Amino acid sequence: MKSAKAAGSKFNWDIARALSKALGDPNITKAPAWGAKDKGDIVNVRIDGHDIVIQTKDVARIDLPKGVGAAKVQAVNANALAGIYVHKRVGTTDPMKQWVSCTLAEIVALITKVPVHAGTPEGTEGGAAHDSDS
Repeated sequence: MKSAKAAGSKFNWDIARALSKALGDPNITKAPAWGAKDKGDIVNVRIDGHDIVIQTKDVARIDLPKGVGAAKVQAVNANALAGIYVHKRVGTTDPMKQWVSCTLAEIVALITKVPVHAGTPEGTEGGAAHDSDS
């Protein structure tokens, strides 16, 4: 039986390779260990020159608040456009069929190319906190 750490590393590599192939970018790869200021698990994913943080988890039990929240924190750490959470879809090993989760704010950031507001508490994107900003 393989360890959770080995399974997670393999999942990261599988996702990185699949993204690299699908996007035609050999620079997309598994990230180094970042330490306290984590900047995501996959690096060099970009849209129109903007970095996108990819947080991956090979987990049987989905915890969206934790995974999406970690991706958001990592996006802030990396000064990235958005943070995306890629998590294991039980029953398939195909990297292109894994689940992807994010907040609606990340979708808006990807479309408008305007980064998700740094410092916005998780769960308040697009809600009352933003309403008072305009």
